[in-house]
Amino acid sequence: MRKLAGLAVVAGALSGAGALRYLKRRTPAGQLAAAAKQVEVGRRLAIYERDTGLLAHWYLELRCDEECYRAERYSRPFSFLVVEPRPGSQEWTISEELREWLAANARKSDIVGYLGNGRYVLLLPEADGERAKELAARIQDAVPSAEVGIACLPQDGRSFAHLLAAAERRLGQPEESAA
Repeated sequence: MRKLAGLAVVAGALSGAGALRYLKRRTPAGQLAAAAKQVEVGRRLAIYERDTGLLAHWYLELRCDEECYRAERYSRPFSFLVVEPRPGSQEWTISEELREWLAANARKSDIVGYLGNGRYVLLLPEADGERAKELAARIQDAVPSAEVGIACLPQDGRSFAHLLAAAERRLGQPEESAA
């Protein structure tokens, strides 16, 4: 009780909103709220790539392996797309267009991330090869200088590393994309 009275005296010396902010920071509830806010900021900094605001490579790998397990366990479709600017194009400009398009047009259930060097990945839970091909065509219609590689579970692999390798092999070769 004495501590709160002391805080009130200090807060009284401050004016209006400043006093309220001071008290909120010094009370246990205020400290807890501030700590929770810092944790959220730290979490966002850790799982999102700083320059693009999309999921970071390490988190994509973790989520992909989780989604692969879930798709296999419940016999559900799962597709994986790698998207990047065509070599020789204005890669920085194309990369920015891709980022904006992917962020705006992915389904809420899709997982979009950035691998670096202008390369993006889409994890498509509940999407078979045909749905992945349709999305690849939409991406290439919107950003003609983009290349898309498709991989599907289980025929192309059961992990991030295997699906990434299969999709990379198919970059720029839509006729060979997984079905």
